[in-house]
Amino acid sequence: MNKFSIETVPCFPSTVFILDLEEDFLNFGEKLKNNYRMTSTNQSDSIGSYISESLTVLDDFPNEKNILVDYFNFIKNEILFYEETEFKITTSWITKTCEKSFSHFHVHKNCMFSGVFYFDDDYESSSGFIEFRMPGFKSDSFSVIPSKTNIYNVDEFRVKPIKNRLIIFPSYLPHRINSTNSLKTRYSLAFNLFPVGQIGFKDSSVRVTI
Repeated sequence: MNKFSIETVPCFPSTVFILDLEEDFLNFGEKLKNNYRMTSTNQSDSIGSYISESLTVLDDFPNEKNILVDYFNFIKNEILFYEETEFKITTSWITKTCEKSFSHFHVHKNCMFSGVFYFDDDYESSSGFIEFRMPGFKSDSFSVIPSKTNIYNVDEFRVKPIKNRLIIFPSYLPHRINSTNSLKTRYSLAFNLFPVGQIGFKDSSVRVTI
């Protein structure tokens, strides 16, 4: 084949931001694990999956909450260029996945971005990954398997939990905790973010206060 030029454009990427934080969160993790009542997610396609009854966990930890918001603000200002828009955490909760268990694919509604923070010491590299799936994916789609994967053909993407790792992603992105092969219980902190203040322009504007 003759030489030719080709331009590849990843239109409208669903970007997952992965940050490994250096702050010392002291006893933050132990307090999250031991001070909140957990309840089952009650999903038929989840096993051993629980969330905290409280959905405002970070309100009890203003310092840690501010640290997580500061990292999100760096992303939204320096990478996404939403510097004129303020975001606030609306809900925050603890997830608990028992040994040899998993959660179902889901999205978060009534928010724009979501985050997961891994605070525990007991993660194992081979289990409990957070798994993202391409939006609109259907199990009855064509089963065409590439010889190697890249950003142009992958329909699932996994990130392993590591202590002090923070993940930020668009809330519409389907995700789940895949099967934990470990005998240890997997914990994480999840939260949602919503834009506040003046949003939009002229007759398509709204002022949101939280």
